[in-house]
Amino acid sequence: MKKSLITMQPYFVFGTDQFIQYRCFRNGISHMYAFKADPEAEAGNLIIPDGCINILFGYDEKGMDAKVYGTMRSPQVFVPGKREYFGIGLYQDEFMSLMNCSPEEIAGSAADLDSIPMIRSYRQQLSMAGNFTQRVQALHSFMEKELPCSPDHKEELLQQIKSSILVNGGRESVGEIEAQFHYSARYINRIFQEKMALSVKEYSEIVHLQRILFRIKEHSYTSLTDLAMEEGYYDQAHFTRKFREYTHMTPLEYGRKMLTTCFKEKIIEIM
Repeated sequence: MKKSLITMQPYFVFGTDQFIQYRCFRNGISHMYAFKADPEAEAGNLIIPDGCINILFGYDEKGMDAKVYGTMRSPQVFVPGKREYFGIGLYQDEFMSLMNCSPEEIAGSAADLDSIPMIRSYRQQLSMAGNFTQRVQALHSFMEKELPCSPDHKEELLQQIKSSILVNGGRESVGEIEAQFHYSARYINRIFQEKMALSVKEYSEIVHLQRILFRIKEHSYTSLTDLAMEEGYYDQAHFTRKFREYTHMTPLEYGRKMLTTCFKEKIIEIM
């Protein structure tokens, strides 16, 4: 059974009063979400690496626009230009056949919606949907008709390796993955780069980061030092350096930010 990566974009939650989220894990979709933003804010938000393509539809009284944020290796600044946003997290490897560009072409950048013509077609349906639930339903109906369901050998191998990485929380070494699946690291990396614009090591680090973000959110640790040790870092300094690389905060700053912004209380999970 395929295991799906559960991710979060904490800066979207930091900057809003309410964050609505629906995790679906089907039809190539990781999750959908909605939040309000301040287009006049001096500082933009960060989109942090989560192993997905993020599509953000922004809307206000002037109309709607949309941007595609490709798979990222490092945080990317998002400057809101609209007051409300509806977002879609897509598994890029499952969407290759529906894109008119390679994953590498939009990796780490913001692209026009034209890079995914099928989602561009959904734009009209989105504009007619009046609320979050209607948008979710419209997208599911649309995707069930459009997404191909016959993965090739590379896609099957990729899904198996991704599931293994997820089960192990991103802490497997490339050598361990190589030994488990009996393919060379070079071949495995070529598949990841081709379908996700990430190396297997980069994807593992993203999985590991997202696991840690959820642990901090749930405060499932006794101290940050213990958290660092439990998650396999050499020491606290190593943990802090890697965490800051992906979030632009230290773990201590991040934990405090979650408390002062009432992070958990803002999130509404739609089942």
